[in-house]
Amino acid sequence: LDSHVAYYQRWAKTWEFQALMKARPAVGDAELGKQYIEALMPMVERVRANLPQADKLIVVALTEHRNFVRPWMKQVDALNAYSMGIHTTYIPEVTAGAACTVYGVIDEVHPESELLVANSDQWLDWSPAHFIDFCRRSGADGVIPCFRATDPKWSFLDLRDDGTVRYTIEKRAVSDVASAGLYYWRQARCCFRSIEEMVEQNERTNQEFFLCPSFNQLIQEGSVVLPYSIPRMVGMGTPADLQAALTDAKRNGWA
Repeated sequence: LDSHVAYYQRWAKTWEFQALMKARPAVGDAELGKQYIEALMPMVERVRANLPQADKLIVVALTEHRNFVRPWMKQVDALNAYSMGIHTTYIPEVTAGAACTVYGVIDEVHPESELLVANSDQWLDWSPAHFIDFCRRSGADGVIPCFRATDPKWSFLDLRDDGTVRYTIEKRAVSDVASAGLYYWRQARCCFRSIEEMVEQNERTNQEFFLCPSFNQLIQEGSVVLPYSIPRMVGMGTPADLQAALTDAKRNGWA
């Protein structure tokens, strides 16, 4: 298994990953079969399975990645793995940042509906159902899952004494409360309005419009934004992060 995983990490072509979309253990060692599927489970599918149930899932991907996304979506539909409608939006090129990417789906989201945005490169050690229940019971306008970290590659939250978020900031550890890469808004219109204001004021970090700082617009208006603490977040956004995630999965398993 280790040798096979190493091959896929280093040399496998896109079609080889696609060929594994329908792979399921049939005969032989059941535990080994389970480990095989877990080790080669596509990264996007790990993230999808780690999200709360919802009525609609919008997947935003580059047009050049269409041949990867389509087989994954067909497999999810075939397995009835998610009780939601799955929609895909393809964009021709990389945008000016995650906030701009999210804004691109404004016409596909009802302005009064709840909105949860997730990156495709992280896994959270959490209960998605408990998170959504917390968001709804709290009555907060926004909620940001967070974990303990000080590496400046993350987004950070500065908290008030009452536990609410005072402000958010990119790539500067003003605290040890780091964003886990998921963001909740009680009403989608608040997200899109904040992004509009952030872009209008040209508030960038490293020439990009990140999503986490858009909450500052809400906070300045008097809205309540809360942190939601989780035990850990496993990032998979860089080769080093992915290797660490695979090592962690092998040692402890995916919760």
